[in-house]
Amino acid sequence: MSKFQDLLSANQLVRHSGQAIWKYGLGDNAFQQLKKMLIETRRINDLDSRDCLLYYAEWWKRCYNGGYPSKKEVFASISNGQYYNEDDFYKSAKKGAALLGIRWIKRQNTQYFKTLLFQGGLPIKHIATNKGAYKDLLLKILELNPTTIDDFAFNSDITNLLPPSGRNDEIYDCCLAIVSAIINEDQDYLSILDKNNELREITGELRTKKRTLTFEKKKSGFKSYWVLEPEEQRIRLYLGLTDMSGEKFRSLFGIEDDLTLDFEYKLFYNGGFLCKFTKRTDEVMRVKWVGDHELIWDKADQLPDLYLVGSSGLKHESQHLITYFPRLDKPTLWRKYSEKQWILEKGLHTSADEGLALYPLDILNPLGANSKKMVVNGIEFNWCLFIGNFTLSKLSERWDLKTGQHKIDWIIDDHKPSWMIRANYTVVRGKPKIIVYDEKENVLSRCVLKWKPKGGGYWHDWNMAMTPGLLEIMIIAGPVTEYDTIFNIGQLNLKVTSNSLQEAIAEVSANSFLFSINNGINCSAEKVSNDKYKLSLVNNSVIPLAIQGTLRHATQNSGLRFEMLPPFKGVEIIDNDNSVVLETTPLSLTRLNGMRLMSNQKQLRVNMWNTSRSGMIASVSLQEPFIPLRTFSDKMFQLYALSDTMDGMAEIKFEIVEERPSGTVKIKEYSIKRYDVTLQAAFNEKLEVNITSSDPTIELLAVPLDCTNEELSLRALDLEEGHWRFSELENIEKFVVFGVSGPMKTQPIFISRDPYNVPTSEEDRQKRVITLKDELLDNSYDSDVWQRLLSYYRICLNHDLPYSTFDILRATTFSSLLAAKVFVFLTVYDSKDVFAEVACGDLENDLGFSFHWISGDNWGAALEWMGSGLGMSLIHDLGASLKIYLEMQQPFVEFAKTTTYILQASKPSLASGFHLNTRIMQLRTSLGGKVLKELPQKYPRVPDNYQVIIPVTEQTAKVEMLLRAPLVVALSIAGKDEALWHEDNEFRRRNIRYAQQLNPEWYAEALNYCLTKI
Repeated sequence: MSKFQDLLSANQLVRHSGQAIWKYGLGDNAFQQLKKMLIETRRINDLDSRDCLLYYAEWWKRCYNGGYPSKKEVFASISNGQYYNEDDFYKSAKKGAALLGIRWIKRQNTQYFKTLLFQGGLPIKHIATNKGAYKDLLLKILELNPTTIDDFAFNSDITNLLPPSGRNDEIYDCCLAIVSAIINEDQDYLSILDKNNELREITGELRTKKRTLTFEKKKSGFKSYWVLEPEEQRIRLYLGLTDMSGEKFRSLFGIEDDLTLDFEYKLFYNGGFLCKFTKRTDEVMRVKWVGDHELIWDKADQLPDLYLVGSSGLKHESQHLITYFPRLDKPTLWRKYSEKQWILEKGLHTSADEGLALYPLDILNPLGANSKKMVVNGIEFNWCLFIGNFTLSKLSERWDLKTGQHKIDWIIDDHKPSWMIRANYTVVRGKPKIIVYDEKENVLSRCVLKWKPKGGGYWHDWNMAMTPGLLEIMIIAGPVTEYDTIFNIGQLNLKVTSNSLQEAIAEVSANSFLFSINNGINCSAEKVSNDKYKLSLVNNSVIPLAIQGTLRHATQNSGLRFEMLPPFKGVEIIDNDNSVVLETTPLSLTRLNGMRLMSNQKQLRVNMWNTSRSGMIASVSLQEPFIPLRTFSDKMFQLYALSDTMDGMAEIKFEIVEERPSGTVKIKEYSIKRYDVTLQAAFNEKLEVNITSSDPTIELLAVPLDCTNEELSLRALDLEEGHWRFSELENIEKFVVFGVSGPMKTQPIFISRDPYNVPTSEEDRQKRVITLKDELLDNSYDSDVWQRLLSYYRICLNHDLPYSTFDILRATTFSSLLAAKVFVFLTVYDSKDVFAEVACGDLENDLGFSFHWISGDNWGAALEWMGSGLGMSLIHDLGASLKIYLEMQQPFVEFAKTTTYILQASKPSLASGFHLNTRIMQLRTSLGGKVLKELPQKYPRVPDNYQVIIPVTEQTAKVEMLLRAPLVVALSIAGKDEALWHEDNEFRRRNIRYAQQLNPEWYAEALNYCLTKI
């Protein structure tokens, strides 16, 4: 019998309620029984995976007592010679979390282990053992009122309040959660401490302290750190990015004040897609990490390539956010972050009491301190822990590393030319601007700056003209002296020309250096003259990620190593191995990260369409010579949303064309699949359904259909002899089967366990959706049908399943009133931050409609329907959530006017100088020929008496769809016509959304224009 099922029964439940595991209150005796069962069970397949999850949660609460938590430590507490190991147990616990629909904690990467632990709430044993230390730390954090752990975790004055055994991210996250619960008066979470007589004192003092403080809303600043993990033998980059104001976003990424912020930005690191920023309102940019990213140091002696791309296509270089990196050729100083992690200091000083010196084997320690060997990324170093001063030397060079000191930070203006993408030193043209900061990020104005040529000479005053070449910089700020190195290229420039994919000419001008371009494995460089090089591909099927070169002053022994983009002319997709992707190679939507589109030609455009709806084309002009394919992923997702989720044949066609005076010429065309893994079902001789997967490593789960909400929970399938099977005890007939979320995307399939089942026709499915629509409209929010809708919604949300998979969710699009009820219902039963700001947009994409189409009267009716049962005080919160959603629509300025109309019935004002016919002419000229030719023509019919608002003439017939779309929506918003919601108009609704996405500015302006005329 499952111990987790026993726990549910003890709480008078038949299935998981969706709450955190700690809320079920597992007793001491029950925990001992769980532990005994795990110790005695020999085989992993004999365990309920939910019991493995339960043990992870309870271990964190009851057993953890300091140190760096690990899956090895969790398993060691039950290890008894079982036929499985800690990895198997961890994998089973993850499966249990997936079955229960637990949402993974996601930041720079998905934190599966931390999610399992935090289902146990707080580490009660460790807090009780160190009660005084925790109380002091929590009081200090409460004063700070931080937004994320980054606001205090890197400050040793704060974290040293805890014993060393408690200095890790898991503990910091728990402390932040306690403080947030105090500020927000979350008594439910605080009950974890209050139930313990010894720990109740902590919450009491925190509540008392809170009454003496005035809290201001704060936003974290950006932080980036290089993290040394000796046990993992690696160094990785941590990027601390959080939600921020538009003003902070501009300042951080250097976006000019005269540029309007785009609705969305994507951040790329060495060509890989890291995260996106979405403009929630005119004031807030919300960050969302995409995929999992362990930014491991690649041993390069150059800063990584970091840049931001807006939805307008404009690229913003962002390398200034990472101003230093681990160097192989000199000592580096690290301060302790946790028992297993160290943070790289930029200079030779740290405020920490203890430091770690990491240095190459050829650098000597003249004092003879004991040093040890450490391998990092395959390279052997010396390292030594020290307190106070630590001196190292090599020939005439000397480094004095110091702990317990004030430290400074500094930024040097980088003048790197556009043809140079990376370099091992900051590149300047003449004297750079240097800004120096103290430990609190205040600018220090009274600093002494000096420079000298690297390798000799005297220190010169800053006002003296700089010589070209490699230069040392001295920065003196009070008692602190730090050093840096720059390379002054003067007026040197490089011009590259190419007429083919195979060859290019690179010509240097204003050159006073020893300049060379290196031969590489994939590219040869032939010196034609003193200032001219011929570059040739060694293999036409492989294009290097970058071409290396060097610059050195004739009087110096060392110089600048740089990288430049491959300059060859052509259009190719290049994969992660730098190989050219053939047009016949099938690509996958989930595996585009790291792939680049090389487009070193002018007048290029990308056209994309869904093969199931080929008339709807997304077209993007190419502005950069190298573009990550993930730049286009949002357009691809929108196009896939135009067809049925279960349509495994649908693909995205990715066409690159050149626009010539004589017409458009196709250069390349690729196919991009939606799914990586397909499932097949068949019946065996016993008439049992067997499911096979094209990837046998994928875990499969099943969602029951045609059942009550009490029966609606995920099922784990059994893997036997290469086939997935249902449990013999299963009594439900119909399911949707899908793969557990991961890097591979699995196409869900409908399964009937009845071998004589007749597949549902499209006509019968539509009737079924209409029946569900009527049932939802006729029932209260606490009825079984509404609770089923909530369960299916949560399954989709937690497992990245398309919302269109389930008919009960599809019913949302068949009624304006039902859509309004669904919005307010999910707002109440799901966090506003998750639904209104995150899931809402995915729901619209998958179902092919928009919530902003709902009429004002239906919004009011839905609020009353929900408020009548839960109290009218909730209407204010629901209205605020609705306002958040509407303000997220783009363009923001125009939709703010639409919002006023919907919420207050106040007609929008038109932009100054708006003229309908002029805007229609601009609309026609803004679209490419292929888009105009393929525009869909079907839309919900406009009543005759409203057609005059935006008339369609012979001259504008080609854009009829774009003219009618905002009018159809305006009629729905105004409550004049509901044809948009008719059950027969499902594809027409998708056409309306396509029209909005094709030209959002026209759609928003025309929508407001129509609302003024109705």
